[in-house]
Amino acid sequence: SIISTLSINDIIGLVSDIATVTDPEYEWIDRIRSPRASNEARQSIIRKSLRELAKNVAQKAHSLGSNAVLGYHEFVDIEGDATELITFRAFGTAVRLSQMDGKVTAGENIMHHVLSLKVLPNIYSYKCGVVVCARSTHVLTDDNDATVTRKKWWGDLKVELVRQALSLRYNLIIGYTEQISIRKKMALLSCTGTAISMILTGAENMPDCTMFHAAYFNGDASTNQKIN
Repeated sequence: SIISTLSINDIIGLVSDIATVTDPEYEWIDRIRSPRASNEARQSIIRKSLRELAKNVAQKAHSLGSNAVLGYHEFVDIEGDATELITFRAFGTAVRLSQMDGKVTAGENIMHHVLSLKVLPNIYSYKCGVVVCARSTHVLTDDNDATVTRKKWWGDLKVELVRQALSLRYNLIIGYTEQISIRKKMALLSCTGTAISMILTGAENMPDCTMFHAAYFNGDASTNQKIN
């Protein structure tokens, strides 16, 4: 939600970033640290990395002319002894907010096909579509450029989502979300959203589409932590 005195003047699109760091639990010094000190080291690097990720996402949004990021999500993927890395993911929808001192009109188009917003402002009308989902499996190995590799993994899934939506004659995906399940050296990645046809109008807000999204896996997902 946004402040009642502000309104969404324009939706720019999804902005995201991914970073990887070495898990302190697997550093050689961890062998002589107490369990409490080791946990504090991990918590410290998680806090620092999430702050940096949020700053990077904000800078990307600002470079696109946005003054706010809505529907922001952060994820921490602890990859364990498969890579001894922690992967951080963050994404949100860049928008332009303005004071509600006049009639709000939507921009000509939305720059990207994927949004993390579950509800569009009433300056947009829509034709409800279908849930689209893309999945992929990857082997976690030692990689000299793990960040680039993981950006490509998630980027390819977004491209597949858009391909599915366009093939069904829908032009926008809302309620975008990501999930990952890690078992030993195997990672199962999944992204989901609701494909819709969007036009500019003064129709009512569209309903929250969360109820139409289903988890893609069962079982323990303790290796993937979502930070609210």
